Amino acid sequence: MNEVRDFEAKIKRIEEIVSLLEKGGIPLAESMLLYEEGIATVGSCMDILKSAKMKIEKVGKGGGMQEFTDNTAEKS
Repeated sequence: MNEVRDFEAKIKRIEEIVSLLEKGGIPLAESMLLYEEGIATVGSCMDILKSAKMKIEKVGKGGGMQEFTDNTAEKS
């Protein structure tokens, strides 16, 4: 569950960064640092999601479950 809390905290930080950058009025150097932090944080979130996907697929293979597919777009 620690990964879930970390993921949620990282998403919140990304939202804060986006808000700050959208507001403007921040010196270029600070904006660049925020942007770099945001990109790194997004990468970290992607790693967490990749790990979660692998765990789900592993459980699916061992438990006879099939991989989840989102078909909602097809039903619309």
